Amino acid sequence: MSGSIEAVIGNYALFIDTLVSQVTAAGVDVRGLEMDHICVRVEDEAAYQTMRASLVPALGQTVHECIIGGRMISTIKLHTPIQHAGYSVTCIEVPAPKTGRPYKAGLEHGEFVIGGAGRLSESCTEQALLTEFMAKYPGIQFDTRALHKELNADVGLSFDAAGEKVSAKFHIRPLYEVVDIEMERGLQLEAHAAQ
Repeated sequence: MSGSIEAVIGNYALFIDTLVSQVTAAGVDVRGLEMDHICVRVEDEAAYQTMRASLVPALGQTVHECIIGGRMISTIKLHTPIQHAGYSVTCIEVPAPKTGRPYKAGLEHGEFVIGGAGRLSESCTEQALLTEFMAKYPGIQFDTRALHKELNADVGLSFDAAGEKVSAKFHIRPLYEVVDIEMERGLQLEAHAAQ
């Protein structure tokens, strides 16, 4: 299958504009931050396979597909990043719905990188950097459920924009870097298990 990225995932320009305006209205400054990926939800397993087939190989390549939380999630790096409103979005995340928890299809969240690319030094943690980020916005109630993840911890905000739920997440490292780290760790675990 082929087509434009907009024909496949929907009106990404409207989604990005809505997300950025909601985050800005909440009081968080996202100017200059990388929006490394946006997430498009699908209703069922068949729609997940159709979405993947529409994106790969015509518009991008799969950099990671694995089971997380009991369902498949794909990370697809676009051949040509989405360029809109000063953002260059390089990846699309496509999660299959969890069993018994169908989702409304469409663009659902975007993630902003607050720490930039590059591995963290041994002297700091993702959680500490996220805590510092939240401290800059003391009047904002961030969702901190993912603050203590070992890798790619994040905090988030959710909004009801014209009847549609949209979410912004803030994490330290871009998704394409996290995928490389996960794959490196997986190879190290496999090598260790083979010994």
